[in-house]
Amino acid sequence: LHAIFGKPVYVKSIFELIVEGYLCPLTGLEVRTEVSVEDVGVHAGDFVAEQLSRVINTRDRNRLVVENYIELASGRKALVFAADLSHARNLTDMFKSLGVNAAWISGDTPMNVRRSILQSLRQGELKVVVNCMVFTEGFDEPSLDAVLVARPTRSLVLYCQMIGRGLRPYPGKKNCLFIDFVDN
Repeated sequence: LHAIFGKPVYVKSIFELIVEGYLCPLTGLEVRTEVSVEDVGVHAGDFVAEQLSRVINTRDRNRLVVENYIELASGRKALVFAADLSHARNLTDMFKSLGVNAAWISGDTPMNVRRSILQSLRQGELKVVVNCMVFTEGFDEPSLDAVLVARPTRSLVLYCQMIGRGLRPYPGKKNCLFIDFVDN
């Protein structure tokens, strides 16, 4: 935006907004995986989704994501970011197989189904919603208190957008737990 509008007149960091109480506190955890994304191609500053999915969408890695949710965030309402639709489906299946009530949403999910899933999340009946590039911006569910980045990114903007999904204050919400599964 700097190239279009020039120097910003006013800037406020996420940290400053947390300290001032406009955003909830953030607790970040890093989970290292045994997966390397070294050979995944890059396009427009981020990993090529199809190639990334082939590398990270494995049974062992998906199990690692779910087991860490169970160990570190059990009972929290979580939004999970996946690499592509196949990864989102497989992660959701893994959550369910390990006893976590989960659903996935894509851009093709009919609006009435999407609303129903999000209502179930809001009410706490559903604990985990997995998505692929659906809720990176413009999504607001203040009761979310966990964000799992199950897909690596090279984009700082996308990374901040994913973190931001859980930072809305909400009555009784102490913090947002952010778990980053690090392959790069």
